[in-house]
Amino acid sequence: MLASIITPLIGFFRENYLKILLIIALFSISYVIFYLSTSSLKKLRTDIFSSYPFDLFFPREGVWSIGYFLIAILLLGLLIFFLSKGGFYLKPA
Repeated sequence: MLASIITPLIGFFRENYLKILLIIALFSISYVIFYLSTSSLKKLRTDIFSSYPFDLFFPREGVWSIGYFLIAILLLGLLIFFLSKGGFYLKPA
């Protein structure tokens, strides 16, 4: 029974390992960029600007808003991808 579950899963990974590695690499690069940008925001000095929009540390509310922004960008990109693959183009009926 366990072999009947594992065999198709191994076949799936063998067929799509390049795509899986590409997705993992893209997510890793995106996370590193996100981490570097948030860590640089934490290091900014707040005493220079009186109208500094962040707290001394990067606000906790900002993490979820940036997360939702990234999810929205991802979903819009997937929507455009699927619409172009499905043959949905702006043209006369």
